[in-house]
Amino acid sequence: IIVEPGAAVHYVEGCSAPVYRNSSLHCAVAEIIVKEGADVTYSTIQNWSTNVYNLVTKRAIVEKEGKMQWIDGNFGSAVTMKYPSIILKGQKAKGEVISVSVANKNQIQDSGAKIIHCAPKTTSNVLARCICKNGGIASYRGAVKVNSGAVKSRSKISCNAMILDNKSRSNTYPAINTLGVLANIEHEASMTKIDEDKNYDLTYYNTED
Repeated sequence: IIVEPGAAVHYVEGCSAPVYRNSSLHCAVAEIIVKEGADVTYSTIQNWSTNVYNLVTKRAIVEKEGKMQWIDGNFGSAVTMKYPSIILKGQKAKGEVISVSVANKNQIQDSGAKIIHCAPKTTSNVLARCICKNGGIASYRGAVKVNSGAVKSRSKISCNAMILDNKSRSNTYPAINTLGVLANIEHEASMTKIDEDKNYDLTYYNTED
């Protein structure tokens, strides 16, 4: 997808598949070029059957004052590995990755983001949320790199997980690399518990289906 200067587009896709007898592979590649002042949002909701291996490559290059936003919802598949990347090439370019994952029984949701700051005053934001239940495993795996010319750049990463039983697991694997420049980078990872004063019905979450 090539978005011309000053243009705006929101691309939406949905991914699903029936259950087959044999395991299946979904291997997708998406490339976005965001030209000067353009605004792009790419939204994906995937609910593959539980014998699909979902391996995805997504990358974008953002020129001066452009904006790129990846929005991902991951609910199906046996294994998902998806790390949308954004190269902030032009001054004051912006990038954002928003990811929501649910890892159920026999599921691995391995998602995250890769951001490369190449120009001054670029900004990025990564927001990752996951729910793990029935032994599911969800991981955030991300990388932020600030090159030597990207002075006064900013990046914020926020990861939050909710684990609903003692069989499930959540992991965070952040990597931050700044090449001797003045930059502001934040990383936050937390676990969320269910408030005791709220009346939650956990029957749904503890089913084996």
